[in-house]
Amino acid sequence: MADAEAMKNYPYHIVLGAFEVDRNAVNYLALVKEKYSQHARKLKMGRLDAVTYKSYKTLTDAYNELPKAKQISENAWVVRR
Repeated sequence: MADAEAMKNYPYHIVLGAFEVDRNAVNYLALVKEKYSQHARKLKMGRLDAVTYKSYKTLTDAYNELPKAKQISENAWVVRR
């Protein structure tokens, strides 16, 4: 559990989708957590709610995992926040 808490502070995130309507983000987050990644979470990005696959310490780590995330969402991308 300590790793999951530390991960919240990591600066790089793989985003699977971003939503204007909060309910859509909540529903997608539930789906991602159930089927793909318990590390998924919702991040506020301006007026959008982003659903992340996982967070990473380094940009390299994030990009190494990006192909796996693209199997879930072909439009997945890495963001620093």
